Parts: sequence; structure tokens; C-alpha cells
Amino acid sequence: MLDLALEGKVGIVTGAAGGLGSPIAKVLADQGVAVILVGRRKDVLEEAAKRIGKKSVVHTCDVRSEDSIAELFSQIEKRHGPPDILINCAGINVRKPVTDLSLADWQGVLDTNLTAPFLLSKAAVPGMVKRGFGRIVNIASIFSFVTWERRAAYSASKGGLLQFTKTLALELARTGVTVNTVCPGVFRTPMNEQLLRDPIHQDFLRSIPMGRLGEPEELAGLVAYLCAPQAAYVTGAAFVMDGGWMAR
Repeated sequence: MLDLALEGKVGIVTGAAGGLGSPIAKVLADQGVAVILVGRRKDVLEEAAKRIGKKSVVHTCDVRSEDSIAELFSQIEKRHGPPDILINCAGINVRKPVTDLSLADWQGVLDTNLTAPFLLSKAAVPGMVKRGFGRIVNIASIFSFVTWERRAAYSASKGGLLQFTKTLALELARTGVTVNTVCPGVFRTPMNEQLLRDPIHQDFLRSIPMGRLGEPEELAGLVAYLCAPQAAYVTGAAFVMDGGWMAR
């Protein structure tokens, strides 16, 4: 295994029990990072912690709430020290036509996918700047660049996350803190495997040039590299991992 020189770092992974968040947390833990698994449900986080191992700790938090995030950071700094790494992986989707999309639907997606990374980054950045090292990786989507029907809220949130990442990267470019985006296509997660059983999505699967779904561990490897000292000159970048789909 490539040594990414991350031993002793402290990292936060939101959406840590999910199909992408859990493998990301596992790779970071394997590299020696003390990983804070963040989500709203303690039971599923604890199950993820069992898979990830001793380098992981569970913290429940509503990432849409500034007060909840402040409490999260207070607890982390008391127990582990200030975080060096922030992975914003929590995300939701509501698939409805615009005319059927309620304001609550819209706000729910934007709050989780865009406002939460803003609030978490705001909380993490001052300490990172003070220490001269920090890594923020935002998990966006190919829908940061393209869209489909019934994806208005999701695509708006992921497009916004891409631009937020670039802005923050520019603001922090001379501080030792890097900010990047990883934009996955369709990966083999429980949610996607269930969705792709619908015949309407089979054409999309066939349109992937590599002819397969991405494996979460492939995404996790890239995220871990972006957290490493070796990636110090990479900031404001958007890495698309989609099996060649957007290259067509």
C-alpha cells in the first residue's frame, strides 16, 4: 500500500456510513488517520465503525445546523485535536419534475449538499490555516456539469458545490490548505444498484465507455491522495471519475 504520510492526522468524513463515505473513511484510517465518522444515525455509524476499525470514532451531527457543527468541532478538538482533513460526502437527492418539487424538497437538498459543506468548511478552515496544513475534499457529481430531467435540486446543489470549492481554493491558495472536488459518476453503492434495476436506467449503464460501474474503493483512493502532503500543489481542481462517460 502506498504510504501517503497521513499518520497522526485527524479527519472528518460526513455521510460516513454511506456507500461512498464508508470506503473513504476506511482508506484514510488504513493510512493512519484518526477518522471522525459523522452522520445523524448513531446505529449505522457504529456499524460502519466496526468495518473501518480502531482508527474511527463516531460523532452524530446534523450537518445542516451551524450550532450542531459548532458542538461537533468542540468535541473533536477536546478529544482528538483540531481536524486536518475534511471530507464533505453527505448528500441526498429528490427526483421530481420542477413543477412537483416543493420548497421543502428544494431546501432539503440544498441544505445537505451545499450549505453543509459551507458550514463545515467555515468551521474547519481557521484551525487549518493556523497550522499551515489542511485538506478539504468535496464530493460532488457528474451532475455538477450535466443534468437530466427530475434533477433540478440535485444538479443545482452539485454545480454550486463545484463553484464554492473553486472560490474557497482561491481564497486559501497561499495558506497550505487545499480544496478540491471529486465528481463521481455511477458507483456500485446499495442505492445505485437498486436504482439501476429499473429498465429505464439500463441505457445509461450501457453508455459508460468502460462498461461497468465504478467501485467505491477506486474513488476512496483518489480522495486519500488529495489529502496527502504529496498533493500540496493540487487545489481548486475537479476530478471526474465516471468510466469515461463525460469524455464522449
